Amino acid sequence: MSNSTRIENHPLATWYRDSSLLGALESLAGASDSSVLNAPFCLAASDVTKVQNFGTVTVNGKIIQGNLALNDQILVLPAGELAQVKGIESGGRRVEVALANRGLISVGLQGDLDASIMLPGTVLCDPEHPVQLTIRFTGQVVTLPSLTTPIIQGQRVILHIGSGSETATISRLLEVVDRRNVSGSSADLSTTSTQQRKRPRCLTKNQSARIEISTSRPIPLHRYQDVRELGRFVLRNQGQTLAVGIVTEFQQFQGPK
Repeated sequence: MSNSTRIENHPLATWYRDSSLLGALESLAGASDSSVLNAPFCLAASDVTKVQNFGTVTVNGKIIQGNLALNDQILVLPAGELAQVKGIESGGRRVEVALANRGLISVGLQGDLDASIMLPGTVLCDPEHPVQLTIRFTGQVVTLPSLTTPIIQGQRVILHIGSGSETATISRLLEVVDRRNVSGSSADLSTTSTQQRKRPRCLTKNQSARIEISTSRPIPLHRYQDVRELGRFVLRNQGQTLAVGIVTEFQQFQGPK
């Protein structure tokens, strides 16, 4: 079977305790249902369209945490625009309230919004608890056994995070870490990994490492330990999956200087 369906006897197994890489990235055990529902609202958009009589734009996606109601004011990121909820559709029915972890929904938004720049990966959130934007973050990754060409500093990759993708650069290879004697959840990776080699020249298959990733424009994300859906990512290049990882820290984007 392909590397996207099996992770047995591979370092990934110490990160994601699931039957497959795909399952690991999509179905990692989350917080309790009550804590997710009581958290600030956040939705990851998978598609943005226009539907007649349903607001300026329609955002399709999944509520990661919190809840959403008609007439709520929300913040659209990374556009940084405020909008009002004019309609909610779930399971083919118009509803007044939508909750986290209840499947895909459609949200009609009214505001000064440009649908052409609202790509998959757009995040809707509570304006009082905004998701942070960044153009630089540190992640802990595991390279796949199928990796044929070493990963090097300065390499361009496609970063898949949340429901979107972005061109990114591996700006620094910080260290290779030895995880052979490590156990526990992936949320503990930053504190349980043991240093093996700082500033490696490259990463090869079946390695665990800390790296720094940069993007050309701001993207919304969270540390994995805070919001898993916006804190785990995949690195790909030319149709090949290079590595999977989690966000451990990031620099908040301050805007143009």
